[in-house]
Amino acid sequence: MKAQELRKRVKASHINDVCRYIISVTLIFSGFVKTIDPWGTALMLEEYFSAFGWDSLKPAAMVLGIWLCAGELMMGCMLFFSVRLRLITLFCIVMMTFFTGLTLWLAITEPIADCGCFGNAMKMTNWQSFAKNAVIWPMSILLWWSELDRKFFPFTKREGILTLLFATMAGTLGVTCYRHLPLIDFLPFKEGVNIVEEMNREPEMEDIVTTLIYKDLETGKEYEFALTDTTWYDTTRWEYVDTKISGVDSNNIDMSVRDFAVFDSAGEVTEELLYAEGTTRLLVVLDLDDLDKQRVQRRVRRLVEDAEMMGDEIVCVTASFLSSSPYYVDLSGREVRCYNMDATTLKAMLRAKVGSVTLNNGVIIDKRTMYDF
Repeated sequence: MKAQELRKRVKASHINDVCRYIISVTLIFSGFVKTIDPWGTALMLEEYFSAFGWDSLKPAAMVLGIWLCAGELMMGCMLFFSVRLRLITLFCIVMMTFFTGLTLWLAITEPIADCGCFGNAMKMTNWQSFAKNAVIWPMSILLWWSELDRKFFPFTKREGILTLLFATMAGTLGVTCYRHLPLIDFLPFKEGVNIVEEMNREPEMEDIVTTLIYKDLETGKEYEFALTDTTWYDTTRWEYVDTKISGVDSNNIDMSVRDFAVFDSAGEVTEELLYAEGTTRLLVVLDLDDLDKQRVQRRVRRLVEDAEMMGDEIVCVTASFLSSSPYYVDLSGREVRCYNMDATTLKAMLRAKVGSVTLNNGVIIDKRTMYDF
């Protein structure tokens, strides 16, 4: 039987359409949940770069993350609506071949625990990710083969308009969520979460030991520190690697919430902030050097002025090294008390370099980036 006749039979049975819808829905979901959380996608890429020893690529993680995930979302939409199928199915084969091999390698070697296929929306083990790709990969081959009779670059008005529409939609979504916050928050620090209740869920606090792992940039060796150890504050020498938790089942309690701790060299003020009556605003600044930028300082000053007008307490939390205790940041004449938080917890709490998290009696009632002050 000739290949052309066989393709006609496959199309008549609609097997290719079933494959197309399964692949397209998977790509749309995967691309969407990662595109709306570009910060999380960038962190995932940084993990990959560390695993492969490509640390020099880390500064490009954000741009690559938005581009790759928006492309995945666009590809899923084009497959679903049958746009440029011969070209898109070829891209799909290349992508699935690469990721099937990658997830097999991840499953065998386990350099990272989660491949990040579905971002923070759905966690999968590396073997689960490989199994998913192993099912979709042959579907993509069948779909590509069934569309070989089509033109490679159809120049119809419908194809052109839909291609432009999907590209614009995916790119705009990624950039918007980069400047503001994810459309859907899959993180443990959602609005409405009571941090006190989450931290006090079983198991008991005294059974848990948190250890921070940092790499000495001078020697390249990794060292373990207690959460209250001040040695790792010096970010010019120490680079964060991982957080190790003992005495807890990760299925029972979220580690990011458990690690919520605000402190400086004089001690912790976590309970003081969480149990404070009224409203407390946390000015989240990953790197205090960002406050030296005039446009950032101008926006942050608006937040401080608004907090003072409303009678709210405001403190700054950062992962930067604090040279003294107490430490204050100067915002054009307005000083704000500054404390430390673990960088991983900060990134899980707010997807932004600079932003704010508002607490009321330990409950998160508002989150925003500096663009929304």
